[in-house]
Amino acid sequence: MNSLTYAQDSRSYLLHIARYKLKRADLVFFVEQLVPLARDLEQQRTVFLKKTKEDYSAVKAKKFETLIVQIWELLPIFLRQNSPKLASAFASLLAQLETLVN
Repeated sequence: MNSLTYAQDSRSYLLHIARYKLKRADLVFFVEQLVPLARDLEQQRTVFLKKTKEDYSAVKAKKFETLIVQIWELLPIFLRQNSPKLASAFASLLAQLETLVN
């Protein structure tokens, strides 16, 4: 987060590219991999928002927020692909969303 080359080192640019390049994506992957990642990023963002402004914590929190938004922007792509596990993955996603919202 402190590195000047953070964007290249973290490969966070891949989230933006994925929006245009993903064709056949399974919702199970989104629920099992990306939702927990978004939840962890939100926790880290909250930590930085509570810190003082001396160490550029607001900027770091904004970086986390950008990553979270980019993850959630991928959701429509994952909903396009029909799979046998779609219903259970969607139910799991809704359960996880309830905990994020409340």
